[in-house]
Amino acid sequence: ALRWEDLYLKNNRVVIQAAMDGERYRTCTKERDVRYLPLHPRVQEAVKKLPRSIGGFVFAHNGKPFSKRLVISVWSRAAREAGLRITCYQGTRHSLASQAVNKGVSERIIGAMLGHKSIASTRRYAKLSTETLTAVWTEEESPVCPQKEVDK
Repeated sequence: ALRWEDLYLKNNRVVIQAAMDGERYRTCTKERDVRYLPLHPRVQEAVKKLPRSIGGFVFAHNGKPFSKRLVISVWSRAAREAGLRITCYQGTRHSLASQAVNKGVSERIIGAMLGHKSIASTRRYAKLSTETLTAVWTEEESPVCPQKEVDK
């Protein structure tokens, strides 16, 4: 339910303050909060190219925001064409969280990006990869298992 007024393109920001509830536009989020997030440069460039629609919604058809059904349909087709394994658009949230945690981003920052109030919610989304877990005990990268000096 993103509106043009929610985009601050000069500052690379987007404000999350509304949501869709089925087919109905809600003037607040599920948690009734307002969040400001950075807008990725590629997203910013793509959004600039979109036509302004009547009704003020960024993603609209006949002046109304895209329905959940249409979003799922468009996402599924785009994911297939791009060769993505994420078949559900909600999977992008899990993917973002997992990629971030595996790059060492704190759970607090990831939770803020996802709009989570508790770290427990974030932990359900952010999964550590086998490579990240293996790095804990590999000799080259382990802060846990320092090299022992051998007596000469």
